[in-house]
Amino acid sequence: MKTDKLKLLERQKRPLGYAVEKLGRALATPFKEESIRESLGALASINEFLGGANAKETLNRKESEWSSAMHTHFRKYMDGHLSVILYRMISENRGEDVWRSFIKAVAKGCKDKIKAEMVFRNAKDEARRMCNEINSTENVIMEAALNLLSKEEFVNMFDMIKAEI
Repeated sequence: MKTDKLKLLERQKRPLGYAVEKLGRALATPFKEESIRESLGALASINEFLGGANAKETLNRKESEWSSAMHTHFRKYMDGHLSVILYRMISENRGEDVWRSFIKAVAKGCKDKIKAEMVFRNAKDEARRMCNEINSTENVIMEAALNLLSKEEFVNMFDMIKAEI
């Protein structure tokens, strides 16, 4: 990670500090099952921070339109747990690395005039690649939620949004 581009917000510093403190306390005690569990929890928190602290690339205008339209579609037209998960995660900027790579692939597929089924497959592959690259809990949840999205739901959404944009 390049530290010259790393800018920490106050809300990021406190959880990182707690995780480092928790790790220090756990490592200072004799190794027991509880201290190992605390160490692993602290390391998971630190990894989550590192995954979220990387510099983020931005979406261009067309990609932003697709992101906004899909987000609205999840709220208005889809009924069920999956749409709630996707809608909330997008609105709270959770799993945004995976979401951003998914949207970039969708916008590229639309621009290249690829069939919706192929766009869906490419976007899911891109989301999986990003999830493996920046592995955090939120990215894994976002990738899992996108995998639960059916091809039929995506094709219907894609065709509806493509007609509007």
